[in-house]
Amino acid sequence: MSGDVAVLGLDFGTSGVRGLLVDAVDGAVRARAAAPYRSGAGGVLLVPNSPLLARQHPGDYIAALTSVVRTCMSEAAANGVVPDIAGIGVCATASTPIPVDGELRPLACQAAFADNLHAAAWLWKDHTAQHEADEITAAFRSAAPARIAWYGGIYSAEWYWAKILRCARIAPEVFAAAADWVELSDYVPAWLCGVFAPSQLQRNRAVAGHKAMYRADAGGWPMSILRSLEPTLPTPAGDVRDGGAQIGTLCPSAAAALGLPPDIPIATGGIDAHVSAVGAGVRPGTLVKIMGTSCCDITMGPPHVSLSPISGVSGVAPGSVAPDHDGVEAGQAAVGDLYAWAAEEHEHEALTAEAAALAPGQSGLVMLDWINGSRSPINDARLSGLVIGHTLATTRAHHYRAAIEATAFGAELILQQIEAGGVAIERIVMCGGIAERNRLVARLFADILERPIEISGVRDAGALGAAMFAAVAGGVASSIAQAQQRFAQPPIEVALPRKSEAYRQLRTLYRALHDAFGRPSGALAQIMPALAHLRETTASGANS
Repeated sequence: MSGDVAVLGLDFGTSGVRGLLVDAVDGAVRARAAAPYRSGAGGVLLVPNSPLLARQHPGDYIAALTSVVRTCMSEAAANGVVPDIAGIGVCATASTPIPVDGELRPLACQAAFADNLHAAAWLWKDHTAQHEADEITAAFRSAAPARIAWYGGIYSAEWYWAKILRCARIAPEVFAAAADWVELSDYVPAWLCGVFAPSQLQRNRAVAGHKAMYRADAGGWPMSILRSLEPTLPTPAGDVRDGGAQIGTLCPSAAAALGLPPDIPIATGGIDAHVSAVGAGVRPGTLVKIMGTSCCDITMGPPHVSLSPISGVSGVAPGSVAPDHDGVEAGQAAVGDLYAWAAEEHEHEALTAEAAALAPGQSGLVMLDWINGSRSPINDARLSGLVIGHTLATTRAHHYRAAIEATAFGAELILQQIEAGGVAIERIVMCGGIAERNRLVARLFADILERPIEISGVRDAGALGAAMFAAVAGGVASSIAQAQQRFAQPPIEVALPRKSEAYRQLRTLYRALHDAFGRPSGALAQIMPALAHLRETTASGANS
């Protein structure tokens, strides 16, 4: 058997963990594995009649991690390879904060909180904290408008502080018991390194900068303003580190659980979208669209250039994608979820073929893609989906195509916001399971955006990007850029745009609906929040 040097990349997604064992010299994948989370529906803990709630059990993370690592190593051994692991990298959904005690033990893993959903991990797609997000937005607009401008002018219900503030309001027993709140992308590297105190945490710059408003150039964490809303909010303990930094080595207990030797270098964690963008080849001028349950749009500015705030995006943060570059994040809260809803139980391949046969505008439908709220450019979890144009002749294929078109029209607004903010986009790359499996999506996006769309040749971009971080932390690559060059894969296809007068007309209709229902000044702006309030209050009464 050979003794190749390899790196291990781990991607903690919404429903499970994916892992890649990658050759550290040529980037060849030596083994891959996946394991689902075992709790809830598809790994998500839900409550009937509460569509905004989404939690996870922290114990699932380590169980799935163990399965993936052991499977990767077994697969490599079966192929005659016993690699020397030079580093381990991790990325994860965000913001997914976990309440922990003073020894970094998740409260949900303790008997006193075993049945308390508020003690679980608050998954990124949990939108229960919209009211708290509004409070945070108002506080910063009043006291620190320059700070909130870096986040598109609006704090999101998906993010760290809104969720913690929500917990303080509705579950004071959990809030009081939590010594700290640790993002999933920081919790796993800490577990690997055997860190058992918040003060020893190494938090990653992406999640700190984008989700928790950390800015080194503005004094770090903005605690004074946040404590005007809740005086006992804890200051996140530990240090903030760049992606690819070595934060420690694999501790003996974690090594034994994973079946690996101890002392393997561990990289700083990262947000799955940002790390996926690295895996798919992001660089200045390239926008990577990570197409999954939601869509994240990631790009970065030139080296050592400070970008200006950009209205309507999720954030501009130094070093969030790669050191010495400002990272830009935007996205849509439902993409894969919307397509699955539109498809219902229909067989996707046949439905896609039927939808592909339709001409632009033939469905007679226009849809708003807010089935899980709006992320960019409006950033309001209370917004909801809308379909206009139904007739007795409307088919499931009409619905399905309209859903894809809706996400493309939404993506176009995001692209225009980014470019209006002074960040030129010369190339668009689409990656993720949807891009790999459904070429109709890239084709319609190209037609509507009127730009070529490259379909990345990278499978499991998050795990590959994490492997690149591991290569830097382990000293087998000098930088993330060098790791990208070494592990790069060319696109498998480029969808070229086709001119369509029907799409230009549909664009006008989409934007009219978007502004009427979504903009604060829109003529119909109160309808969706009112419906959300009615749903929540009636559901609360039904469950009481």
